[in-house]
Amino acid sequence: PSARAPRYAPGGGLSVPMPVAGALYGFVLCGPRDATASYARDEMSALALVGREAGNALAAFKPEPASPSPRKRRPKRARRRT
Repeated sequence: PSARAPRYAPGGGLSVPMPVAGALYGFVLCGPRDATASYARDEMSALALVGREAGNALAAFKPEPASPSPRKRRPKRARRRT
């Protein structure tokens, strides 16, 4: 199986990777089916698509790192005349 393919997780759930630009961004974890059923191939294919799209959507909203701001100078205080 491909590293991008859904895999059964401990406890009978399904672990669906969220690949983005060739890197693993995270996982979508699906709960286990009932005791008599497992995920069908078409369901696993659909969930793999959901994982890819979710990863792309999350990566699109990831904020860019802030550039360092230039140091602001304090305004000079007016001197009192006495």
